[in-house]
Amino acid sequence: MAVLFIVTSMLSPNILAVTSGGEIQNNGAVSSSEESSKSETKTTSSSEVSSLGEQPEDTQNNESEQQKEDPKEEDNNTVPNEGGSVLRAQAGEIVKNVNTSQLYTDMHTAVREASSGHTLQVIANFTLSSKITIDSNKTITITADGEKTITRGAAISISSMFEVASGAGLNLTGNATNKLIIDGNKGVVTTGKSTITNNGTLNIGDGVTLQNNATSGSGGAINQANGTVKITGGEITGNEAGAAGAILHASNGTLTITGGKISDNKSTSVTGAIHINSGYSGT
Repeated sequence: MAVLFIVTSMLSPNILAVTSGGEIQNNGAVSSSEESSKSETKTTSSSEVSSLGEQPEDTQNNESEQQKEDPKEEDNNTVPNEGGSVLRAQAGEIVKNVNTSQLYTDMHTAVREASSGHTLQVIANFTLSSKITIDSNKTITITADGEKTITRGAAISISSMFEVASGAGLNLTGNATNKLIIDGNKGVVTTGKSTITNNGTLNIGDGVTLQNNATSGSGGAINQANGTVKITGGEITGNEAGAAGAILHASNGTLTITGGKISDNKSTSVTGAIHINSGYSGT
């Protein structure tokens, strides 16, 4: 039987619900008190999305029957499309709108052109050069094709990587095969803000990792300024902050954790894992 723990601030409508499905370890205990270039630099290996160009014609007219029968190697340059067909990704394309099959070289454009309810699939590793904002009245889902990483670029030194506006929604999801990793690149960027600042609705599920972010402020991975955060899976690990190495739950909204793992997060002052701040208005 899952055991539900609820911590509610008497000064404001804070709600923290943690069930026994979530795992919090090697952090401080839960406590209570207190934007630009719009392009991304792809960082990908030869096995990832790249431009193949035209395939050369077969110059061997005496090809053996055995050669004809041998299956071709799978084209590493294709992206699955609806109905079983494939799209050939060109150099620099990093994300696909699953609903429209459109491929993009720029995450900002993909997010801006997506309609509410659309899913964006990361198809190549890339470095984010400026903050992504999910605007009000739009909810999008971001997932990955295989294991893919979005890395904080050095230019994002004074903001979060993602910001969810009031009235907006962001769903981060994956599975054991399709893993979405959002890396704060703390070895390069040590003054950035939280990986995600939430004022709307943020859902984090299986196959998602928020890792290696560093901020001198509060909330190494998530700054829950307002709205709702629900964590049902994934991992938050290796983040650092002045306060709340993993999650800052500020003055309003609801934080619910029913699964996933929170581990090895650090703060220089208050709480390694989750800090509930009843008097904090958010940033």
